Amino acid sequence: MTELHESAGAGPGDAHFTVFTDREDAAAVARSLSLPGTRILKHASGRPWLVGQWHDQEIVTARAGHTALAVIGCCPIDAAELERHAARLRDLSGLDALARSLPGSFHLVAALDGRLRVQGTASGLRLVFHTRVGGTQVAATRADVLAAALGTGPDEEQLAVRLLWPVPHPLAEAPMWRDITAVSPYDALIVAADGRTVRHSRWWTPPEPVRTLADGAPLVREALAEAVDARTRQGGVVSCDLSGGLDSTSVCFLAARSPARVVASTWPGRDPADTDLYWAEQAARSLPDVEHVVWDAGASPLVYDNLLGIDDLLDEPTIGVMDRSRVLHHLPALAERGSRLHLTGIGGDHVAWCSEAYYHRLLRTRPLLAVRQLRGFRALWQWPLADTARALADSRPYGKWLADSGGHLRDPVPTSVSTGLGWGMPLASSTGSPPTPNGRPGGRCARPPRTRFRSTRTAACTPTSNRFFPVPASSASGTGWRPGPECRWHRRSSTTG
Repeated sequence: MTELHESAGAGPGDAHFTVFTDREDAAAVARSLSLPGTRILKHASGRPWLVGQWHDQEIVTARAGHTALAVIGCCPIDAAELERHAARLRDLSGLDALARSLPGSFHLVAALDGRLRVQGTASGLRLVFHTRVGGTQVAATRADVLAAALGTGPDEEQLAVRLLWPVPHPLAEAPMWRDITAVSPYDALIVAADGRTVRHSRWWTPPEPVRTLADGAPLVREALAEAVDARTRQGGVVSCDLSGGLDSTSVCFLAARSPARVVASTWPGRDPADTDLYWAEQAARSLPDVEHVVWDAGASPLVYDNLLGIDDLLDEPTIGVMDRSRVLHHLPALAERGSRLHLTGIGGDHVAWCSEAYYHRLLRTRPLLAVRQLRGFRALWQWPLADTARALADSRPYGKWLADSGGHLRDPVPTSVSTGLGWGMPLASSTGSPPTPNGRPGGRCARPPRTRFRSTRTAACTPTSNRFFPVPASSASGTGWRPGPECRWHRRSSTTG
């Protein structure tokens, strides 16, 4: 870890911390990790419980008897309500329902009779890692902090995996540092009172895809409204992207109903054929109480601008840095207008986007409809008929596809139809090298990460409801996106102040 990482604090919205059991050996480790400016939240005994960086508005704590709870991040719960939950808690598994019911984005930490529970978000936006330091288990929200405590370096094999684009699920969940264990976003970390025994406990499971669009739409609206409300209910000034698209425009309309005063921000495209401004102005006409700011298209930085000057504290590579300057360019001006928080539509595509791979199931359940729709896609993407039939006939489960991909990293790029109707994007380039994060052919990795593909075959998420419906791959791999460093970076940059 660099000196900058060791001395850097947390900006608003970027709390990070380590968690310790109520033991003397754990307290000794906690003292060794305490740096100037570090904040400490203590157990009832006075020993350190949470050690790290956070702002007062980002944390809510409560105690009742032998129970202590902490919520760190964005969550509308207050101390009185959290205390009531603490008073009723008899077992750490009782927090499953609480975690599923609260809107926002936060870490939930609990201490009960000497045991610990630490969890992030099911989206993977807030993560949890753990390792043994000085004989005791330590949990943290950043893997590089634990790596520094161990004196260990990056895992070169994982670094090679991260240079693939996209990183296939679930390889991206592994930590970038040796001797560190990552907790699945769907799991909570449980540390026993002895400080040494740990286990992962499932607290959230993806629902089966049984609802129709009509049934699911109100639930998505409710969840999105709650998420926006959690961030705007304090009032003040909040800014929003307003591109005219469905993602940011929906968020902007929901924010406009809140107690906050909203400033809508639109970057017109440089391309004269770009219609974002037209649709943004159409939306703004229905938002009379919202200040609409339209920026000069020519002033927008280009992609890769100031790429070598970036010093953001991220512990793994991210493609998000390529347009960092463009994304952040207008935030100072919004802060001058009083904005304390900036909302975007990032993530909307990843929630609502649907892979063409669902034709595997549609072809078997509604063949006539599937054939009619596929004719349109074949014309749009110029898919040859033979290649389309071959791709649809490939019924390998996800685990086998992933394992097989590890043996073809140096093969030529497969046809677009095999990736569009398959489990994910190509994992090889035409030069015989794994592609770089921007998808272009790159240099050869010293050690191609084939073993990672083979070792994760059994761990890969294979759809349980229908093996011909590749939801896990298309949502976690096929889109080229996961709620990892890109979104954590955007979360960090969204607090304009």
